[in-house]
Amino acid sequence: MISYFDTSVLLAALITKHELHDKAKLTLQKALSSGTAVSTTTYAYAELYRNITKPTKFGIHLSPAAAAETIINGIGNLLTIVELTKADYEAAISRCSELGLMSSVIYDALHYEAALKAGAEVLYTDNLRDFTRLQLEGETMRIEGIR
Repeated sequence: MISYFDTSVLLAALITKHELHDKAKLTLQKALSSGTAVSTTTYAYAELYRNITKPTKFGIHLSPAAAAETIINGIGNLLTIVELTKADYEAAISRCSELGLMSSVIYDALHYEAALKAGAEVLYTDNLRDFTRLQLEGETMRIEGIR
């Protein structure tokens, strides 16, 4: 089985003060210890870096060096990283267009396409609404929220 984790779950797993930290960390640990392949996309690297280097409501942020270490040698060593191509970006745009979706849902669509590319059976997110509306009829990947 292959599990895919979007940035919202990875961020919550990393930030101990995040309201969903325990659930996110447990979900990630269960996936890793079950022998399942665990994946995310290179795009998540950028989202994680952005979010853990800026001051937040959680009252913490990492220095650029600490953020790089956490992402590259922490998350990067635990997960299979899916690289997106021009065709993957075009598929995400086409998916949003076909479904009549606009604006920032495109970023979730990139995660969705990466999960499909990885062959994920389940996608974990804290943004259940946007991911479920991205699913086309006949697609069988489970989308599970961590709330």
